[in-house]
Amino acid sequence: PEVPPPSSSRSPLSRRPPSAGLSEDELAQQLMAAFVERDSVGAGTLPVAELRGALSSWQTGSGGSEKDLVALMSAVEVDQFNNVEYAPLAAYAFRILSHMQSFS
Repeated sequence: PEVPPPSSSRSPLSRRPPSAGLSEDELAQQLMAAFVERDSVGAGTLPVAELRGALSSWQTGSGGSEKDLVALMSAVEVDQFNNVEYAPLAAYAFRILSHMQSFS
């Protein structure tokens, strides 16, 4: 006997965050571009204020919401020098925003 498909054939991670309307890869690429543009020394890290500025620029250009920006900033890990390694945030941002979508 055939097993019926689940009620939703799409994984929650394949959805597009509502405010940005981007796929997971598109979001990661856009964020990485915004971060790299501000990383003048190529260290892979940004001071918290620079990271927030990059996210704010992304938010304005992509139609992301203030809620998205706050959610992403709340997920960062800040080191003892007040810097954030941005690649993990870019890679995980879609999941953060998708999770936020489930509460709205």
